[in-house]
Amino acid sequence: MDVITYLENHAPQNQFILAGHSMGAKTAMLVALLRPDLVHKLIVIDNSPVNQPLPAEFAQYLEGMVQVEQMQKSLTKNLSTKDQLKQIDAVLKDYVPDKLTRVFLASNLKQSLLPPHHHSQHHALSKMAKPPLRFQIPVIPLQQHSLLENMGNWPQLHAKSKAATLVLRGLHSGFVTDQHIQNDFPRYFSHFRVRDFDCGHWLVSERKDQFVQEVLLFIQ
Repeated sequence: MDVITYLENHAPQNQFILAGHSMGAKTAMLVALLRPDLVHKLIVIDNSPVNQPLPAEFAQYLEGMVQVEQMQKSLTKNLSTKDQLKQIDAVLKDYVPDKLTRVFLASNLKQSLLPPHHHSQHHALSKMAKPPLRFQIPVIPLQQHSLLENMGNWPQLHAKSKAATLVLRGLHSGFVTDQHIQNDFPRYFSHFRVRDFDCGHWLVSERKDQFVQEVLLFIQ
């Protein structure tokens, strides 16, 4: 797993506070179970250690991101970052009605570096123009290979983590149910506690202040 390799290479003698949201939460849980020596504390943001198909709207979100990726050459040419984000948001809006969800998806966009032979062209741009925004991970292959279909899977494991674990649950998302808390989390995590958020799946954006407060209390 890439995350384990990264942790081993960057601080092999240390333990980490590992956090993940949505599918990242499943990744974080797997790391804590497979390599307990690497994880000191674990923050699980709105997902559960179970097989669970993704909601139907996730395919729609991906379609919007694919449209952005396909149209980026025309959308982001010689524009400031602010104007790029405006045009990208206009494309996403047809597929992702909720503004906060669009903001969350757009947080995956980063400035791409121009190839070396484009450096002179880059310097010729106005100071306001920025390199084009790109998704950190290309999204078109996710759709082409139907990767969303299996993204909610959970493997059969016979392992248990003793790391202190904080589960942050969006009450209106359905990713963490009372049954998951009663039956599934205790199967894998010896020391976990749950904090509820009166929001949906994107609690990092929807309840930012509460999220920061809960995380700081846990890691301090």
